Amino acid sequence: MNFKTLALAGLVSIGVSGTAQAGLLSWDFTGQPNAHELTWTAAGIDLVVTGWSNDDSFATAADPETLASNAAGVGVIGCGSNAIDNDCAPFYAEYIAIAAPENGWQDIVIDLGNINGSEQWLVFGSSTADLVPLTPRQFLGTGFGNAGSDMFALPSDAENWAYILIGVTTNEAASSAWRVEGITANVPEPATLTLLGAGLIGLGYAGRRRRQTR
Repeated sequence: MNFKTLALAGLVSIGVSGTAQAGLLSWDFTGQPNAHELTWTAAGIDLVVTGWSNDDSFATAADPETLASNAAGVGVIGCGSNAIDNDCAPFYAEYIAIAAPENGWQDIVIDLGNINGSEQWLVFGSSTADLVPLTPRQFLGTGFGNAGSDMFALPSDAENWAYILIGVTTNEAASSAWRVEGITANVPEPATLTLLGAGLIGLGYAGRRRRQTR
């Protein structure tokens, strides 16, 4: 491919890069050993998940916790197997943080599992995984129990945040074994982004060649 052709490819990629997708990817949050940080991969795109707890109204940074993954999905040890602290205000307990893919994502849908009828789940967008009082964040959605489908589609502005935070609180003393089963989302096509970069380089080189031949 000569530089003229590469430049033309760059122009074409500029026109389509905003809409090109890698397809609807699905990350199944199962089959990993217990750890604070776990990674799941779909079509070469990694999702990094970490576990946290914070019981002091975010007066200090959150503490890292261990994640447990089983056939039902991923949850925080101490929250996914024991009673949630009922004295905590909503979301001031254990939660998981999911880092956005490097190339971003769109149309994000969370698959929640094993949530009892009296349990409330909450989802936030955040600039950091370990929440502190002044951390920029946005409330994205909530609900109770698992009547019917547990699929929850996040609002479109969720894609603007570096992390998606998911937690569950309960009004009763019963133990909880809630999990996040997985996430589906559209991710920009990495090959298109590469082509765009190569095309821009080609355009710059072609312009330089024209100036040198005058």
